[in-house]
Amino acid sequence: MASNVPQGGELELRGVKGGTVVTFPAAPVLDNDHVEETALRLFHLAETIHDRTMVLNLAHVSFISSRALGVLVSLYKKLLNRQKKLVVCHVKEEIKNLFNIVCLNHLFPAYDNEAQAIQAEKQES
Repeated sequence: MASNVPQGGELELRGVKGGTVVTFPAAPVLDNDHVEETALRLFHLAETIHDRTMVLNLAHVSFISSRALGVLVSLYKKLLNRQKKLVVCHVKEEIKNLFNIVCLNHLFPAYDNEAQAIQAEKQES
């Protein structure tokens, strides 16, 4: 694996102009065994970030449990309550299909990469 891939369940956070990028590790964090810990980290971040947009980079995510889908909806609501936005990028086709089936694509848009996500959200602001 590339050295810039977060390991061991740690979320990688990076501030970029206009947003905060959260990159998920290669280790499973959105399955039923790890979703609670991941949720706590994401919810804390939602309460503390100053940027207008949170970008979830899902490049290393190949599975999302139903509980994790609920976490993403809760995260969306927490950010919305703080006048902030949630977007996703680098979403694998299977996960895009899942988002479409459960209509999450209407809550937070999916972009091909981080730069597109930040740029699109800047233009909407």
